[in-house]
Parts: sequence; structure tokens; C-alpha cells
Amino acid sequence: MSEAELLLIGMTMVLATGLVRCVDGLYHAMTSPYRYWIPQVLLWSTFIYGANFLWAYKDNLSEDPSFLLYASTIAIAATFVLRAHILTTNDPALIEDWAVHFDKSARPYFFIAFLTSISSLVAAYASNESTGFDAQSIPFWLGAILNATGAFSEKVWVRGTVAITHLTLVILASYILFSNDMI
Repeated sequence: MSEAELLLIGMTMVLATGLVRCVDGLYHAMTSPYRYWIPQVLLWSTFIYGANFLWAYKDNLSEDPSFLLYASTIAIAATFVLRAHILTTNDPALIEDWAVHFDKSARPYFFIAFLTSISSLVAAYASNESTGFDAQSIPFWLGAILNATGAFSEKVWVRGTVAITHLTLVILASYILFSNDMI
């Protein structure tokens, strides 16, 4: 088994942890009597981002990955799991009021999501898919700007707009990623 295959197995396990946390959190966020729509949208977008990354990662791993690609990939996976954890805590069933919980966790979530976007840019650069300033980089830069805006703003309408825009971006990225695989 090559180093690349071992890395793929390890990243898959980390990403699967985040995906499971998102699904568990989505269930509780959607069935709670005190549900709140913004964390639901962010959990959906986080889940889709993780699924996109997992799918794209299998094709982008070279047989001899550079340290920069390795480190940025670990950063993406770690921030992905951390994003899911921030939104859902250790036990999402214990979150009584999702609006109150989100109000406390929004800034850390958006900051970590910002780091995910930056790590994704670095990984795209390290895998020679992007220069960091080309058309492929636009979604990551837009994501970074959106997440920074969500982190610095305390206004509900701003955070809601960021959440909806982020979900739209990851759905669009899914279509672009998977449309070639469906043909």
C-alpha cells in the first residue's frame, strides 16, 4: 500500500467523522421544538462541502504528495470536523434552543469556515490545479470573504445571507464536480 493510499484512508476516516456529526446534528436541529434555520442551512452546506471534498480528494491525490498538499489536506479535514462540532457540540440532543446556541457559536464557526476556504486554496495550489488567482479559485475566495463577513458581523440578516450564499456555492460546486462524473 502506497503512502497516498494510506493518506486517503486516514482522510476518509476523518471526513466520515465530520459527515456523521453533521447528520446527527441535522436530525436534532430539524426536530427540536426550538429549531433555528441558520444552523440547519450551515449544517447542510458543511455536509455537502465535506462530501464534495471527499469525492474530489480521491482524484487529486498524487502518488507522491508534497508536504504542502499533505498539510493543507489535513487542515481542510480538521477544520471540516471542527465546523461540524461547533455547530452540533458533543451531543446535539442537549441543545435546548438552537438560536441561542448559534448566537454563541457563530463567530467561531465562521472563523473556522474561513480557515477551511483558505486551506482549500492552498491545497488547490499545492496540487497544481490552481494558481490561487484563477477562475477555479473564485469560489474559495468568495467563501473566505463570506465567512469573514459572518465572523465579524453580529447581524442575523448578514449571517443568514452568508449561510444561504454558502449553501448555494457548495450546491453549485457539487454540480460542477459531479456533472462530469454523471456523463
